Amino acid sequence: MYFKHLFTLSLLFLISQTMFAQDSFQTYRATNFKQFNTPLNINTRSKGFSMEKFTMGIKGGVNFSLIIPLEGNSIFSSTNGNPDKDYSPFYKNFGYQMGFIIRYNITRDIKISIQPSMNDYSFKYSNEYSWQGVTNLNYLAEHHQNLRFFELPLILGFYYKAQKWQPYLQAGAYYARLMNSNSHTSITETSDTQSLNYTTTVNSNNIYNKNQYGVIGGGGLRYAAGRTLIGIEANYRVLLSEFSSTASRYGNNQVTGNYDITDKLLLNNIAITLNITVPLVCSSSENEGPFIFCKSE
Repeated sequence: MYFKHLFTLSLLFLISQTMFAQDSFQTYRATNFKQFNTPLNINTRSKGFSMEKFTMGIKGGVNFSLIIPLEGNSIFSSTNGNPDKDYSPFYKNFGYQMGFIIRYNITRDIKISIQPSMNDYSFKYSNEYSWQGVTNLNYLAEHHQNLRFFELPLILGFYYKAQKWQPYLQAGAYYARLMNSNSHTSITETSDTQSLNYTTTVNSNNIYNKNQYGVIGGGGLRYAAGRTLIGIEANYRVLLSEFSSTASRYGNNQVTGNYDITDKLLLNNIAITLNITVPLVCSSSENEGPFIFCKSE
């Protein structure tokens, strides 16, 4: 009888220990970024492809366009060669962007993301002409180009191991589609007897190629506020396609009445962006927090 009771007590003890161990595993919670990225959370809990490896969020920021003229073009000829345009430095070419982020954790350190966004770019330049004759005439035009692109970058990132703060590097390629553009021009005409100032604004969609592509590279730093990741990053875009259209460069639709046609240009861009991302779904044992599809208790 004694051994029978001892066996029963031992069996109950083992069952209770097993239940306790299971509860402990299920209620495990990541309290910082390092725990969230441990093999327990990513590699052990989610083998292979898993929705738990997705994060998504929003991003927005400012950008500055760097214009590099590769070849000058003009409707005039001159004894001193074609008149050159004077392009503004990048810090005067201000724009902004907003978009979304969908990121997938390939491993703990390597992540791939697609980041569709709407990007507004701008750049400025001026040109000046002078005519000598019976009446001396000087013509100064200051141009402000505004362009809106829908962009679809595919980016691969390497994220360094860290706790609350995590630096990362990233690189990829992007496709851009021109949505709209306009050219705003301020003109000053000065002669021996008078000065005239006026402005014009025209649609410039035909000046630029609709489809663009290029490469992107940069890095950033993000902070883990629980399971919400808040980051800031800087990226440099290099356009690889032909920016301005050559099909009708000298056509009537390209000459807006301001004695101006486009040069052959290289459009580079520096963007500074803030972003916020959260997990797309909850893991099986975590039903709290700012997750997109968490079950409410």
